[in-house]
Amino acid sequence: MKMKLKLAAAGLAAVALALTSACGGGGGGKFAGDSAQFPAAQYPKSVFGNLHGQLLWYDTSGGTIGQAREDSYFKDFTALTGVKSSREFTDGETTKLFNAVQQGGPVPWNIGQITNSDFYIAKAKGWLEPLDPKVIPMGDLNPGQADKYGVRHDIYGTVMFWNTKAFPKNKQPKDISALLDTKNYPGKRCFPQTFEGLAEIMLQADGVKPADVYPLDTARVFKTLDTIKRDTVWWNQADVATANMLNGECTIGITYAGRVYGAVTKNHYPLNASWNGSYISASWYVVPKGATGPTVGQAAISMVVRDKSANLKYVTDTTYPVDLKTMPLSSYPASVQRWLAIGKNAAQGVQTDGNWYAQHPDIQVQFQNWLVKS
Repeated sequence: MKMKLKLAAAGLAAVALALTSACGGGGGGKFAGDSAQFPAAQYPKSVFGNLHGQLLWYDTSGGTIGQAREDSYFKDFTALTGVKSSREFTDGETTKLFNAVQQGGPVPWNIGQITNSDFYIAKAKGWLEPLDPKVIPMGDLNPGQADKYGVRHDIYGTVMFWNTKAFPKNKQPKDISALLDTKNYPGKRCFPQTFEGLAEIMLQADGVKPADVYPLDTARVFKTLDTIKRDTVWWNQADVATANMLNGECTIGITYAGRVYGAVTKNHYPLNASWNGSYISASWYVVPKGATGPTVGQAAISMVVRDKSANLKYVTDTTYPVDLKTMPLSSYPASVQRWLAIGKNAAQGVQTDGNWYAQHPDIQVQFQNWLVKS
């Protein structure tokens, strides 16, 4: 789910091709509102009626996550409006999206899916269209989940996890400080090779209260990492972290809660996780400045907020919710609730501050330099 902001001028040849598709007769005009599936009170014609063209969304996740969106929110969007949906997978990059905006458009994608830090950068640069609160019911979202220029989605938690077989039943890790306690919790630590998320967890493991994590004390982060670096195995892909935990290379570490969910519930691996000291972040749905068919894009974001049945399906499959007032943690199956980064789970950690990262764009380079020296 991580993306890098690059501002190179490559990749615009595909924009013209995608633009042709987006402007073409992509359907629309057929409205299935005021039905059992799409009641008029929830899906007003003023928002979803008379839409034309195509929904083309900029997909930075791909794989099963991207497909899960197509099979839930956007499948329902097509059924309601007659507007067909397609996506362009960009392998975690926002390069093409931001390049197209900087070129002055027109931009073929109705929706962009971007990281938390990229959202704040794009917002500051003026690369996003303002969202219409008459179209998107912002009041359905919990505080902090919507902005004039975007809606948070795919909320995820970076958490402490461990191999349950590595420790006696009465010595399982209980709080985030276990990551730094090699005496009581021996073995290598599997840590992500990225500053964001790792920094917030390290500070909490070192005793900083969640409310005091920001602004980040980077000197303290590196000092804390220095104490554990000889016991650390670094990973760039979450699958590697899981594999290392299972083969004994690590006994405890940090990964995404959704990955532990899949490993435990689908593969029955001997893993567990804790929300104590976690890091909570999300992606954002945005409409790029100069987007072709921005009305379709705004309506599609509205669908994500309004479509409760799609939310239930998507979150049950992926564990990545939208934080809706109308869908608290208890709305989801019991087997899924403990893995969702909302409600009482999220309250045990710290919420990301995307503004901090937008104002410190070189921190990852500083972290990489520390890795080389260490």
